[in-house]
Parts: sequence; C-alpha cells; structure tokens
Amino acid sequence: MEELSELLWFLAKVHKITIDSYKNIIEYYSNTPSSGALKTIDIFIIDIKGLSDNLFYYNAIDHSLDLIESNHEDTKQLRGEVKKVLDYEIGTILIFGAYLKNIKAKYEHPENLVWRDSGAYYASTYLVAEALDIGCCGLGIIFEPFLSNILKNKITYGVGGVVLGKKIN
Repeated sequence: MEELSELLWFLAKVHKITIDSYKNIIEYYSNTPSSGALKTIDIFIIDIKGLSDNLFYYNAIDHSLDLIESNHEDTKQLRGEVKKVLDYEIGTILIFGAYLKNIKAKYEHPENLVWRDSGAYYASTYLVAEALDIGCCGLGIIFEPFLSNILKNKITYGVGGVVLGKKIN
C-alpha cells in the first residue's frame, strides 16, 4: 500500500490550485500535465494487490483513497475486462476516468484533449513506476460502460488504465 501511495503522489497529487482570471475556472497543477491544468483525468483503483473487492477514487487534493459504493458484481466485471487482455494473479488496477465538466468549461470541443491527457497519464505512470521499481502494464481497454455505470453519472467515463504489480526482469 505504501508503494501505491508513493506512486499516486508522484503521478497525480495536486500541488497547486489557482483560478484562471480569464474564465474564472479552477486550475490544478500536478506532475502529470493536463489540458489547461484542468485535471481532466481522475484515477480509480480496484483490486489493491488482491486485498479488496472495492473500487476507490484517488482524491488528488487530499492524497487519500475514497471508497466508491459499488457492489462486488460491478468490480468483478471490471476485473473480468482486465482478465480478457492480461492474465494477472495479484496486482493493482488503476483506471483512468475522464471528468468532462472541467474541460468543457474552458474548451468548446474537448474530446481530443481528453485522449491526449489519457496518453500523458499512461506515459507518466510508466515513468513513475519505473523510478519506484514497480511493474506496470498498460491496458488497451477503456472500462466502459462499466465505470460510468458504477459511478451513475454522465460526466465521467473510462479512458484507459494500467495494472501495477511486481516487476518482472
């Protein structure tokens, strides 16, 4: 759990918050770049080293994990999607969820920016995991419609994710 905390700190912890004086929008600064500093990507965590059947939200401002109320069937579906592309035994799944409310407030057509931000999270996750000697495997799945069904909203949707675990040499 400590290495997950360290990875999340270096990957996504918000270190500075400001207000855009032009559009009066909150900007969030972390180590991973995002379009307009709008923190368009949220991180959801499942299957923390096989210890939990719950889905957690990473609160990048407080550097904490918030439990998302979901039933175990929902999380089994998410894990099942991962198992289709990667046969892993014990690992932690990070799911990248695009939060559209922020980016739509600043940009007229934000869709392509979300995918760029997702790519920045993939790259940053690999870099931080390598620095911390954690195994990392990017997944070619977006976790939809499962993530938005669990969250029961229409402004956050899955845009990718990775599995973290023991590094294989």
